[in-house]
Amino acid sequence: MNSYNLFGTINTVFIFVSLYGVFSQLKTIWRRKHSRDITLRPTSLLSLNQFTVSYLAYLSFFIYGYSLEPFNHYIVWPRLIASMLVILILFEMWRDRRNQVALYCFVFAAIAILLG
Repeated sequence: MNSYNLFGTINTVFIFVSLYGVFSQLKTIWRRKHSRDITLRPTSLLSLNQFTVSYLAYLSFFIYGYSLEPFNHYIVWPRLIASMLVILILFEMWRDRRNQVALYCFVFAAIAILLG
């Protein structure tokens, strides 16, 4: 195994740990949404700013990865998955909060992934 593959694998392992955390947060939102406790807001403790910035970080590395020559699979696919999970969280935040800021963040993220 050469250093490219070794460091790519290590990087991918760390990103998958990050993906686990993002997916865990999404599952928590869905669990809260289907809870019988109507006073519990599914996304009340989440920061819209934090998830928007995380989305932009994942998206930028996704775009960077597919722009490289040769195509870097270690960067691209985990970041695409992460971007999609975070955009789902942004969507759930908009559905829960129903305010303009959450809508703008979700729409911006959706347009950015399409343009990316």
